[in-house]
Amino acid sequence: MIKRESNRIVCFIGDKETGYIDIEVTDHIEAKYIFVDPEFRGSDAKDQLIDDLKKLSKEKNMLIEATCKYLHKFFSRRHPEYLIK
Repeated sequence: MIKRESNRIVCFIGDKETGYIDIEVTDHIEAKYIFVDPEFRGSDAKDQLIDDLKKLSKEKNMLIEATCKYLHKFFSRRHPEYLIK
């Protein structure tokens, strides 16, 4: 389950927080950091978080500035259409 907080997208399995993406929304979405609890790194928590980040981008009609190295690499290679050029 995904829950959005003011500056985070959080993934839960049951009632346990499994990971999050720190974000800041201004005139674009800054994706600052992604974390998945080591216990859940084989699950789809990361994919759920990234999917919701893409969904948020579409909902707000905003591009993403991925200051997180992992997210920048991911979006550059797989979904460059979401990134600020």
